[in-house]
Amino acid sequence: MIEVSYNPEENIIYSNRQGEITLQEVLSYIAQIDGEFLAQDELFVLEDYRQSSSNYEKKDLPLIIDEIKKRIGHFKLVKVAIVVDSPSETVLGILYEEIARQVDHYYFRTFSTISSAKSWLTT
Repeated sequence: MIEVSYNPEENIIYSNRQGEITLQEVLSYIAQIDGEFLAQDELFVLEDYRQSSSNYEKKDLPLIIDEIKKRIGHFKLVKVAIVVDSPSETVLGILYEEIARQVDHYYFRTFSTISSAKSWLTT
């Protein structure tokens, strides 16, 4: 499950992932973010992966990137910070960082703490 909340004072969208996350859940989540925050010019997203595991593989990352390209073209800037605490999620995050560089105005980084992720999002 992926829960989404927004803090207007910080201008940060928080997503909390819990349990096993499927590729379909990730694609639906991307669509949800696009739909709910369509009126904004910039998105700052903090995704907490620490209570979840990904049930998709490296080969699925291009599908996720294609969905992001389709959904975020109208935003001037999108910054996504993920917080992880397992080696497998760290590796997936680093691979995703490399692939995400293909998307204009989209920045993605992997962190081990909420505070460092928030610091990067707000600078």
